[in-house]
Amino acid sequence: MYEGSRFADLAMDSFMLLTPDTSISSTNNTITFDSQIDHLAKINVCWTDMNNFSPTMVYSYFSEGWDAYVTGISREQLAAGDNFYVTPGFYKPQFSIRNNYVEMREEGDARQFTTGENTVFYGGENITAKVELNKYTYLPGEIMTITPTLKDEYGNRFLSILNSTNNWQQMTVEILDSSNQVVYSRSNTPYNSASVELPQNMLEGIYKLRICSQYPKPIEAETCFTLSRNIGSSGVKLTVGTPGNLYANTLTVQMLNLNTGEKINYRASNLINGEVFIPASEGEYQVYINTPTQDGPKAIYLRDVSVPGEYVFKSSTLNKVNLAVTDELGNVFGN
Repeated sequence: MYEGSRFADLAMDSFMLLTPDTSISSTNNTITFDSQIDHLAKINVCWTDMNNFSPTMVYSYFSEGWDAYVTGISREQLAAGDNFYVTPGFYKPQFSIRNNYVEMREEGDARQFTTGENTVFYGGENITAKVELNKYTYLPGEIMTITPTLKDEYGNRFLSILNSTNNWQQMTVEILDSSNQVVYSRSNTPYNSASVELPQNMLEGIYKLRICSQYPKPIEAETCFTLSRNIGSSGVKLTVGTPGNLYANTLTVQMLNLNTGEKINYRASNLINGEVFIPASEGEYQVYINTPTQDGPKAIYLRDVSVPGEYVFKSSTLNKVNLAVTDELGNVFGN
C-alpha cells in the first residue's frame, strides 16, 4: 500500500495505491504501483450538514476490511478542488467528523469502487433510529441483548459521537409497561449494543423497550417484547419461603452443575411471592439458597434440582438450629 499526494494547479491530489500480495526478499525489493489516473477509481465525497453539526473537518477513510483504515482526505481538501484516487477494489468507507466528533460507516459489506467516477454520500437532516432484540419473549432475570442502530440520511451507521463538550454520547434504555409507565431505566448505553438483566419483579405482559438519544438530535426508537413467568424449557424457577410462612424478598443462590462442575452465583431482590428465575443450561445441579437476616429469620436450603424445572422451598421443611459461642472463661453467647 502506498499513500501519497502530488500538487497540480495549486490543488493537492491524494492517492491510496494497493498492489496484490507481494513477497519481498533481498533479490525482490522493488514494488511498482499503478498510479495512472485513468487506471484508478476517483472518489467523490458528498457531505450534507446534520442538524447542529457543522464540522470544520470531515475525513473519509477507506479500507479493504472492517478495521484497517489506511488513508483519507479532509473536507477542506475536497472543497479546494483536490481529488482522491484509490486502486480499484472493494472498500468500506467511513467518515470521521471533527469539531463535533462523529464516526459513521457504510452498512453492509465492503463495496466495489471501479475505474472512473465513484461517489459516497454522508450526513443529512433525516437521522433515523431502530432497536432490535436477540429474541422477543423473556423470563425475569434473563439477559436481554439490545442492538440499537442510528443512521444518517444515506444509511450510514453512527459508530460513536463526542459532543462539543468532549463527552462521549450514549443512549438511555427504558422499559415501559402496558400503562406506559417506566419500570426500568439505564443511561450511558453504547450506540452499538447493550445487555440488560430483566428485573425479577416484572409481571407477565407485553412491554415496550425504548432507546433515547439527544445527539446528534433528539431521537427515539421502540420495540415490544413479552415477559413470561412460566419457565417452559429454559432455566429454573425457585419459590423460596422463610420462617413464619413468609416469602423471601432477597436471596443468594449458588448452583453447582453435578456433571460439568460449572458454578452459578446469583443474587436476586424485590421478588414476587419468593419467586426467582435463574438462567441455567440443562443439567443436574446442587442448589444452595441463603436468605439474609434483614428479611426475618435466616433460612438456608440445600437441594438437588434438574434444569429446566420448578421447585418450591417451604419453610416447613426447615429445622431450627440454635447456635452459641463459649469464650475461654466459659461465658455463653447466643442462643
